[in-house]
Amino acid sequence: MRIRFISLALVMVVIGLAGQLSAQPVTSRVAALPPDAKLGGTGVVYSNSFFQERYMQLGRTIAYGLFIGGAFQQAVWRASGKYEGKAPVRQEANAFEALLGDFDVTGSVNERLRARMPEARHFEIEFTNDAALAEALVSLASSEAKAGGETARKIAAEGRDVMCVVKVSYGFGARAGREQLGFKKTYRPFVRLLGVVRKNSTGEVIWHGAVIAWSAKGYKGREAKEIPRAELVDALKTVSEDAISLLIRSLNGESLSPMGQLVDETNEDGKF
Repeated sequence: MRIRFISLALVMVVIGLAGQLSAQPVTSRVAALPPDAKLGGTGVVYSNSFFQERYMQLGRTIAYGLFIGGAFQQAVWRASGKYEGKAPVRQEANAFEALLGDFDVTGSVNERLRARMPEARHFEIEFTNDAALAEALVSLASSEAKAGGETARKIAAEGRDVMCVVKVSYGFGARAGREQLGFKKTYRPFVRLLGVVRKNSTGEVIWHGAVIAWSAKGYKGREAKEIPRAELVDALKTVSEDAISLLIRSLNGESLSPMGQLVDETNEDGKF
């Protein structure tokens, strides 16, 4: 019995350390800007996955959700706002997307972030509806490229100081901490936003970070599979708004309190 207890303790330590090593901390250099700085930019909000069912499995990989092939097909869809004919693709992705029906989480985040971006004191971001430009912005964000690039030069030529890319992830996940002790784990609806603001002229990263918001209500074990539709939609609407608030606070240079972390978070979560 003692050996079994020690083994369980070691497993929990390993899980905790793995989470710490793979975490994507929120960092901000916005505070270094002059107080009256106002940078104009072009942005895109996109997702490369549907609803993620991230149930705890020791040693699991990032093989969750459903990813769409092609050249940023999902990014193009989200950025352009052309949802006609696309909803069935999302709804057929998994049982939770079918349950959400007409409610599109990334589409909702896209709309709300556009409305609330003026709250970011140092930035005036105009989110593009151009599919090709959206695709190029996501490519620039993922390449870690420095200065240059046709897209960056084009945006700079239009008088834009920066580019902004925000990736949306959402679903059910386990939040690291005490609530994961024991045999029945707790799962919560979450929305995670990964963002970068890059200076067009030099490629300098002005801001980079990831924020995550969790539903106040958690579900034990298989309860998550049985959540009523209205309850899930309301939870995702709330956490979407919370995640946007955290993102804007970080863009404004505020220090954020620990937000909790996905138990199985990996390096893939930190990539565009």
